[in-house]
Formats: sequence, structure tokens, C-alpha cells
Amino acid sequence: MPFRSIYLIFSILLFLNSCFLIKIPVPLKKQPITNSVNVYHFIISSNKNKIADTTLANSFIRESKKAYDWISEEASKKKQRLSFKEHWPDNKDTNLKNTFIHKLPSNSVQRLYLKNYFKVVTRKKTKKQEEKIEKVNWKTALFDSIAKQIKDTSIYNIIKKRNLNRSVTPNQLIVIHLIKAKKSKINGFYSGGETYIGHNKSRTIAHESIHYLGAPDLYIHKYWFDKRRRLVKKELRQEVMNTGIGKNYDCITYYISDYTAHTIGWTQEPEKKYKPLLKQNLMAKFVFFISLIL
Repeated sequence: MPFRSIYLIFSILLFLNSCFLIKIPVPLKKQPITNSVNVYHFIISSNKNKIADTTLANSFIRESKKAYDWISEEASKKKQRLSFKEHWPDNKDTNLKNTFIHKLPSNSVQRLYLKNYFKVVTRKKTKKQEEKIEKVNWKTALFDSIAKQIKDTSIYNIIKKRNLNRSVTPNQLIVIHLIKAKKSKINGFYSGGETYIGHNKSRTIAHESIHYLGAPDLYIHKYWFDKRRRLVKKELRQEVMNTGIGKNYDCITYYISDYTAHTIGWTQEPEKKYKPLLKQNLMAKFVFFISLIL
């Protein structure tokens, strides 16, 4: 093997090794979110033939209520006052408490998590016209579609404001429920004051909503091989910010640990054994991201 190739391989290995050693502090919420949070729910379909009937809509409402009641109870255990006021806005075309969007680019949570844009292809109608390919931000397109179908002026203004200003609005959370989301390696994700749910069960809704409160994912540590990995796998298996256990989708069988409570500002100091978790490994986060693609 040529010396240059050996040197290149050695340099890459050295670089990767250094990346594995880099640890960054986990962001901590200095002031916890308290009092009442307004939660605006929207049930979304990318297919006009797959919309929610009353039974499905009621199951989403039931699972969501269970999740937010449970979070409030967990907050109370830590002497925090936190409640959620849920809103299910009507749309213009149905009596169900849902908004249906038929132009969502994908119902795959994984795809929406990994990609910010989708392509819209306008076919040429005549031989003289050229095919037009437009790159569209899917969040912008989604919120534009929601706004067009909203009856309530106040909700309309919230959605339009959110589309213009992507910053997080205090004590306001928007939850997007995807109907029959395709199976993927993730059940949902949180992004900038918005929670996207593909697996509409109380544990998933609770997990993603606690991200809004400021909590990081615990399972990231499982993509490493030190004491943090052992701690998460052995002692925090039933923690809500870890990966779920089997087909147990009921949030009330999980708990919010002293560590997660500390990250969202509910406690001043975590237990001593959890302090190693206050730093994350950058390479572990990268490995997790790659695992979603492969």
C-alpha cells in the first residue's frame, strides 16, 4: 500500500478517534416552562382516501389527554405547576375536530425528519413549455395548507404568525398528528415549538412533548460504549426520554427521572450518578443520525 494511502487512513482514524473523545454539555433549561401551555392539535393526511373517522379522531384525543395529564402529574411530583390546555380546531370541510391536509409531501416521519425540502414538478402542457421543478420547504407548505382550511380567525393568525416567524412562542405547542404514518426508525420528532407524531400513542406524544420542555434524548448515550451507555441501559430503561420498551406504548408505565427533571429546570441538581449524562458525545449523535439513514 502506498505511503500516502497509509497516511490518509491513519489521519482519518486519528480524526475519528478525536471526535469520539469530544463531549459537549447538555443544554439545561434555567427557567422551567410553568403554568398553562396551549396545545394546538392538527390531524394530517397526505392521502384524501385516508382521513380520520370519528373513532380514530377520538383515539388521538384520548391518547393526547393521557400524555399531557401524565406530564402534569410528573411535574407536580417535582413541585412544579404545569398544565396543558388542548385545542382541536375545526376545519372548513368537516364536522370532525380535525384538519386534513392532502398535499403533505410524505407521511413518513423519518423522511420529514431528515429532509427540509421536497420537489414539486410541474409537467409541461405543450411541447413549447418546459418542465418546471420547484424546491419547496415542506414545513412552510404544510402550515400554508393548514391556514387555508382553518375556520377560527385566532387559530389562523397563530398559524400564519408561526409560518412567518419560526421561533418558539412561549407557552404554545403545536402538535401535528400524521395519519397512518409509514413505519420507520422514529415515531416522531420535535422541531422549534412543533411536535410531529407518527405513532399516535401516549408514550410517543409525551416523549416528544417533553422535548418542548427542554429535555434531550437519553437514548443518544446508547450509541457510545462508556459508563453513560451502561447507566442508560441498566438504570433508565423505563425513562420516558429513553427508547420505549417493546410494545409498551402507555406513558403511565414510564417516569421522568431526576436527570431529565434537572435538564428541564424542575430540580437544582441531579443525583450524583446521573452527572456523567450532562455531557453528550458528538460522534454518538452522528452515529445515531447515520443509523436513521441506513
